[in-house]
Amino acid sequence: MEQNSIDKVLESRRQAAQPPAAKEEEDDNFYSILGGDVIDDPFLEFRFRDGFKLCLPYRDVVWISYHPKEPEIKVDFGTVAISIKGRGMGDELFDGIKKKRVVWIKEADSEMQDHEGNKVFIEEISFEPEEKEPASA
Repeated sequence: MEQNSIDKVLESRRQAAQPPAAKEEEDDNFYSILGGDVIDDPFLEFRFRDGFKLCLPYRDVVWISYHPKEPEIKVDFGTVAISIKGRGMGDELFDGIKKKRVVWIKEADSEMQDHEGNKVFIEEISFEPEEKEPASA
């Protein structure tokens, strides 16, 4: 009986040590929310339709905003500001970014991905480096 208890403890520790699972990526998914435990130093990956990817650390986030009339989410990382335009982003996506649980966000490959089956549609992701003011003499 004692061996059985040890096996159970070892199995529970193996499961706890496995990396957190993210939702599976599908063609019409525009983001992925992290399942399981939070990673110590997570990055947020932005995937552009041309294949370019940009990863920025959550630790650098200065502020996040969502404007429902635009609709647009803006994330300021201090040195670069990201703008995410689309629809349906005000609930799960915004909350996921705020809680550092979003693993990746991607732009739509075509307008045909904007349909009733998609609760969220990301039309465009853009970024601008923060402009630094010139040092005064």
